[in-house]
Amino acid sequence: MALPGWGKGFVWLNDTLLGRYWEIGSQVTLYAPAPLWREGPNEIVVMELLQAGETLEIRDTPDLGPVLETSEPG
Repeated sequence: MALPGWGKGFVWLNDTLLGRYWEIGSQVTLYAPAPLWREGPNEIVVMELLQAGETLEIRDTPDLGPVLETSEPG
């Protein structure tokens, strides 16, 4: 689940806290495990603390932010 254009806050799916998000990153998406989804209507609650975006995206692949290159000692 991604919140492009949103500022900072928390997301619940069917009364279960998925986590917090912040526009400065580092992760871009929140994980919503399959057992939390119900057949039929699902309730998504977003508590935005700074600025609300226009869309909430349900994605099938995670975006955990940029990968830092590290060098191995040796």
